[in-house]
Amino acid sequence: MLAATAQSRASSVIITLLPLAVATFGYFVLPDYFSPLFTNFLGWVILIFAALLLGTGTFIIRRITAVQ
Repeated sequence: MLAATAQSRASSVIITLLPLAVATFGYFVLPDYFSPLFTNFLGWVILIFAALLLGTGTFIIRRITAVQ
């Protein structure tokens, strides 16, 4: 049982960190592509919404994989 929960915890960490890693990589490779996210009000709204969705998804994954 411990191995299954460890695998699910590792999967949740990977699923959570992968979008952040891809966005960071994209920001350094194509900074002009990502600059509207940081210079425009709508970009900040999109970033905050994405962070909320990512946090909610992480919370749901943790709740689903928790051992009772």
